[in-house]
Amino acid sequence: LPCEEGTYSMATKLTSAAECTATDPGFYATTGSTKQLECRAGTVAAGTRTATCVDCDAGTFMNASGGEVCHDCPPGYYCEAGAAAPLPCEEGTYSMATKLTSAAQCTETDPGFYATTGSTVQTQCSPGTYSDVPKQATCTPCGAGSYQDAPGATACEPCTPGHYCAEGAAAALPCAEGTYSGATDLASAAQCTETDPGFYATTG
Repeated sequence: LPCEEGTYSMATKLTSAAECTATDPGFYATTGSTKQLECRAGTVAAGTRTATCVDCDAGTFMNASGGEVCHDCPPGYYCEAGAAAPLPCEEGTYSMATKLTSAAQCTETDPGFYATTGSTVQTQCSPGTYSDVPKQATCTPCGAGSYQDAPGATACEPCTPGHYCAEGAAAALPCAEGTYSGATDLASAAQCTETDPGFYATTG
């Protein structure tokens, strides 16, 4: 007669089921087994005498074989049922919560912010960049002729008259002395206009 499920034996001449050995936590044995087998990653066996291992619940994971208790999914990640490893929140989303069960539970970034893969928080766009829509992995540099001196911006400002702004400018730079401009879209110092004879211009 076979050893019952959850028990095993390599010995010969057993006389009763009581002489079969119960499996250890983290292992299982089917009916008539000669040895216990480790639970695969993503499954666990908390007790002894286990016939089958149990999938980790959604929101938890087990990244090794022979596991006894599933781990909580960490912040910035989610874990589907039976997960052998946590999966990161995709770029443009983030989460500080534990035990997320799907990517849909990660939070989209707000305009003016971005988040890289597996982020726990959203990060403000730095000066010289902006983000005007949610769920962004990166912020967009201000175009030439515009600037942004504040973090977390959703738009860039036109360059100041008497100044120029290269791409990604965090501040407007003044036209050099002897040059001037009333325009608000200059991208380089070369676009400032030289003074005519009989005229002068101070910096900016």
